[in-house]
Amino acid sequence: TLFEVSSEPGDCLNAGTATTDDNDLNFFQADQNGFTVAGAQDSEATSDDPVNGGTVVVHAYDYGAYGKIKAEATIDGTVQLARVEGGTEYFATVPLDEDDLDNDPKEHYRNHIADAWELQAAGNAGLADDDAEDDPAGDGTDGDGFSRYEEYRGFLIATVHTRLDPTKKEVFLRDVDGLGSDDFTATGLEIRVIDAAEWDATTRRVNFNSETAHVMNQCAIRLVDGGWDPYYLGYCWPQPGLPSQCDPVEIYTERIHFLYGPTYDRTTPDPQDDDVTREAIGHECGHAVNLAHHTAGTAADCVMHDGAPADEYLGDGYQGDLVGHTYCGPGLEDCLHGFRLH
Repeated sequence: TLFEVSSEPGDCLNAGTATTDDNDLNFFQADQNGFTVAGAQDSEATSDDPVNGGTVVVHAYDYGAYGKIKAEATIDGTVQLARVEGGTEYFATVPLDEDDLDNDPKEHYRNHIADAWELQAAGNAGLADDDAEDDPAGDGTDGDGFSRYEEYRGFLIATVHTRLDPTKKEVFLRDVDGLGSDDFTATGLEIRVIDAAEWDATTRRVNFNSETAHVMNQCAIRLVDGGWDPYYLGYCWPQPGLPSQCDPVEIYTERIHFLYGPTYDRTTPDPQDDDVTREAIGHECGHAVNLAHHTAGTAADCVMHDGAPADEYLGDGYQGDLVGHTYCGPGLEDCLHGFRLH
């Protein structure tokens, strides 16, 4: 019998929106190795034949599905519970969730996360911080804006389910017009480009489908083609800021076409336009993860070094280098990364 089974809405944190009372686990096959499936939502598998054991297949309808399973046998007219082999309890968790990991203080005993998944990440720096991070402070060191449960339950990313890595900084990008994100990856962040159905388009929230909803303001960056602007190659509104605050990030592709030859026409792409567009994306998306312009008075938490000598004229009254693929770090003006994603 399956019992105390979760009933999370959807398949993962950004798939499906309907809240359902259906269990996330059941015995979905009508007949399994001589066991007949019945019970509410196919939660029981029974056999009237004398058996010393049996195998049943459990189907999961959610990537964060969780429940317990127990076995009962009628012996000489008396119903007896079967004890888990090697243990003292009369049930097992599905998936196995004892949290009996190396160096685990058991403070998160039965945290509804598969031990096998936790074991894969065990020993990595930052895991404990991320595990306890229901309300992250956003100081650039503790976690990435999600609780560990949400990383385990996972997201749809370009139609593929992906469990996140709790030891890495994740940022979601909704590239509305297919501009690309190549230079933005130079931050070292895990850039997750999502499709139109994989966020709440009204709030830009990515984890919009969680009963726990630990992080209400984890939003995707909305990157769009802004067409023409008489002054800028791109702009982050406002800048700098956090992904939950910045909307949108605009790249003015017509301005880029206009500034570079050989045509210098705002509607005609030229050979150098792609490189400039990538640098502009890296620069403006950097603002959306709270990275400001580097200035002479900045000592730390600064960003793109946009004061380097330029061999290109990049706009009215602006002489400088976007250097979208270069962010301030150790050895570059003694600047430090200042990522704050939430």
